[in-house]
Amino acid sequence: MPWSTLVAEEVLQEFTSGERAAVESAQGAVTIDNITSRVVAQVRGACVAGGNAVADGDTLPDYLKPFAIDIIRWRFLVSLPKLAQLQTEERKKMAEAASAALERVAAGEIRIESPSVSGSVQGDDSQIVVTPTQHVTRTTLNGL
Repeated sequence: MPWSTLVAEEVLQEFTSGERAAVESAQGAVTIDNITSRVVAQVRGACVAGGNAVADGDTLPDYLKPFAIDIIRWRFLVSLPKLAQLQTEERKKMAEAASAALERVAAGEIRIESPSVSGSVQGDDSQIVVTPTQHVTRTTLNGL
């Protein structure tokens, strides 16, 4: 599963063109970038709490990006009262469902694929195979 950086543009793509214009003009001290960085930290924290490895930097597993976007969108909309007309019940429910999914990740109920899993990458005439390191101790048999 690829891990990539979540940028504000991905959040803005979730709005219609009319909504996007309103959102862009409403940004001031509260910006989508500010909220994005906090939510990315929250998602990465949930991954770690659930026993999952995380990639370097501020990347997220692509699987969790839609959840992060739902949370970011809702937090941004409720932070600016003049955007109250965009605070639909559907968007609220999507943010609540996303938060519930992150709670399941944090509880270890949803496993997230490690950013360095084994697999193969094929080129024109070559193939590179990556295998994970096995970690075996007396108390655990992880990797066997």
